[in-house]
Amino acid sequence: MADLLKQSKQYRVNSEAEVADLIDLAKDESQGTIEFSRKHKTKKSKGEIVDEWWVVEITEKFVE
Repeated sequence: MADLLKQSKQYRVNSEAEVADLIDLAKDESQGTIEFSRKHKTKKSKGEIVDEWWVVEITEKFVE
């Protein structure tokens, strides 16, 4: 039988508050340990920011 060692997911959210909520939710629901990273992204057109978002990567590691 195969055992799951780790699982990674990436999410796109619109605000820093949503980043914090997503990380807190992952910590509450996890059956293992959580590692996360977050990156702020922007889309520019003619030097002006037309869109911005956050990319959150959450990795859940399971104990053997």
